[in-house]
Amino acid sequence: MKVSKIMAFTIIVLFLAVMLVGPVNASKPTIVDENVWFVWSLTTGATTGNEAFWTGDGTILHNDATYGWNLMRSPTPTNRIQIGTVVSNVKFMFDTTKGEGNAIIKATMTFTEADKVKNPYGVGTIECTAVAKLTSLNSVFALVPGDGVGFIVGTKGTEDFENAKLTADLVLGSIPGTEGIFFGTHTRVNGAGSIVYHNPGV
Repeated sequence: MKVSKIMAFTIIVLFLAVMLVGPVNASKPTIVDENVWFVWSLTTGATTGNEAFWTGDGTILHNDATYGWNLMRSPTPTNRIQIGTVVSNVKFMFDTTKGEGNAIIKATMTFTEADKVKNPYGVGTIECTAVAKLTSLNSVFALVPGDGVGFIVGTKGTEDFENAKLTADLVLGSIPGTEGIFFGTHTRVNGAGSIVYHNPGV
């Protein structure tokens, strides 16, 4: 009986010793960036898979297409810095009589620029969903949304964005010769934009 008690006591002491001196794998702190902004610039000729059709006696356009974009940081119109690429599927409807429509965008953003000055957000991918209210069609590309406003959310990512959540307001609008979508605190939006990194790198 005494031997059993001694063995039990020894096991408890050893367990407590391991707990006290063993490595502590504390979670990395959550990091929040509330000044997030970037721009998608439509790549000329990159639209594929257009499945357009008209209803309402030819006044309402419906389209389901895949678009390629450059992922940019553009402090000024002449100082454009590419930090990655975007592939998006856009399903939208636009009523040409009323001048309004809506869009649902599923996109993969790939951040490739490792220079923290050019790209302060990290390297990796973010899977996103955006919704937007449209007020026009694009004046350069046929069957492409023009102006509009909306919101984007991204909750699934890789590498630096593995445990991250992106939320941002967005504005669709023209860029000379193409179409752009502006996000977050960009001056074309003046909205909210943030990335929350939960336990980054874990």
